[in-house]
Amino acid sequence: MKSLFTNGKWIYLLVILSLGILVVYPMAIIVYKSFEGETGLTLRHYLNIFTDVGVYRILWNSFFVSIMATIIATIIGTFLAWFIARTDIPFKKWVKIGILIPFLIPPFIAAISWQQLLGPVGYFNKFYMYVTGATSPLFTIYGPLGIILVMTLSSFPLVYLVTVGAFEKMESALEEAGRMAGANKWRVLKDITLPIMLPTILAGAVLVFVTEISNFGVPAILGFQVSYFVLTTKIYDVLHSFNMANSFAIAAALSMLLVQIAAIGLWIQHIILNKKNYSVITGKSGQKMTISLGKARGWLTACILLLLAVTSLAPMLAIFLTSITKAYGLLPTWSNLTLDNYRYILLEMPMVKRAFMNSFILAFGAATIAVGMGVIIAYLTTKTKVPGRHVIDFIATLPYALPGTVVALSVILAWIRPIPIIDFQLYNTIWIILIAYIARYITFAVRTTSASLMQVHDSLEEAARISGASWLRNLKDIVLPLISPGIFAGWFLIFMPTLRELTISILLWSAGNETIAIAVFNLQESGDMTSASALSMIMILFVVVGHQLSMKLTKKESAF
Repeated sequence: MKSLFTNGKWIYLLVILSLGILVVYPMAIIVYKSFEGETGLTLRHYLNIFTDVGVYRILWNSFFVSIMATIIATIIGTFLAWFIARTDIPFKKWVKIGILIPFLIPPFIAAISWQQLLGPVGYFNKFYMYVTGATSPLFTIYGPLGIILVMTLSSFPLVYLVTVGAFEKMESALEEAGRMAGANKWRVLKDITLPIMLPTILAGAVLVFVTEISNFGVPAILGFQVSYFVLTTKIYDVLHSFNMANSFAIAAALSMLLVQIAAIGLWIQHIILNKKNYSVITGKSGQKMTISLGKARGWLTACILLLLAVTSLAPMLAIFLTSITKAYGLLPTWSNLTLDNYRYILLEMPMVKRAFMNSFILAFGAATIAVGMGVIIAYLTTKTKVPGRHVIDFIATLPYALPGTVVALSVILAWIRPIPIIDFQLYNTIWIILIAYIARYITFAVRTTSASLMQVHDSLEEAARISGASWLRNLKDIVLPLISPGIFAGWFLIFMPTLRELTISILLWSAGNETIAIAVFNLQESGDMTSASALSMIMILFVVVGHQLSMKLTKKESAF
């Protein structure tokens, strides 16, 4: 495969140049900016951070909500995975659907829906005050408890998805031995099943923690009103504090702190998965043991269905009712219901029309460009021995391992000034968002394409080369048709998250360049809850339909 490096050197160099512009340069700039002083490099920004008592409070807030959400989500997700994979619980198909619903809903929209359910004038508090005659709400969603609640309910499906496969494939001989020794099913679960599954469970927990420490939407929606800041929202606040000197440098230093926390979390996950060998799958044939829940089957099933109804159906019902209500806070009686909110946002609100157009342009463009680059990068890393291929793979993966806030800030710092020579301004345009999207999600294209390329035997390409085909002809006529399912799957896996993306967009958008997520966020922040809810429902519809399409393509890729 060395012919790629000789005959296609320009492609190799183009990939390196593109990754340098998209990833290396912005990452280097944000690191440099965090040390930049008026007269040279300095540690002053870090010293200011670590001598500021307010930063320690923000750090505590970040760790508190993230750790608490991680613990609760891990417990819920693990036990749901065990019930689905190992027990005779009924209605498994419907339970699986119920578990996945919170996973499909963008977390910031989940925060809006729970705000409408448990906010001061939310449906729960309105019902409580109506029944009891109270003049004040029983519970308010704003602050740390509300953030923990929404983070937990948005992330427990992630733990479920990480652990359910391992539970299903786990060798049941040890569990059977425990039962034969006289232990009941709960003792077997506590002393055998969970200890064996501990590495997978902890890996899922660390993944949730890294996701939550990087979350912007939930703490922004539920924390801003009570001035409860975490690292991501503080970075946003610093960047929008126009009277603060060196705001970009301070934000860069805070971002480096966030990067270190996320990196430590990922390092811990790596240690957990590699420290000890827990074999849950063996080569021995054996039937998976299905545990009978006995008399507990009925009430446990009821509890699970109630949990899923509360976590999945209740917030969606709340946001739907708000979307068809004349004014936020009114009871959803027939006289208060209307479809005018949908008509207003779709036909009369220019910002929403722009947001739809911008989001589809950005999602389509990012998915298409990232897949085009991803195919070349995947080919370089899996089918060639060109120098530095592993470094290229690492660089392509790096932005997705970093918090989205850090990626957005790095792009701002890299392109805030006009591009030299051509004097083209990227900052405050839609194109800077596109660059950030490509950098953030290109790893999806690399991973899906790499998996497909590994299934293409080298003999097919060798036959093409013997026949005199050039590398490009070989790629076009042999490789691309064979890996097309993986390419389309990767395209959808990028298209869908970019269509609903908020964390990066919130720092990069400008007037006229709003996305759908930004439109929802702005409507919610301005107090137009009915319009925000209607737009959220449309966004959820797009996400669900897109998810179904991507799942079909992914299944085809698995079959390939």
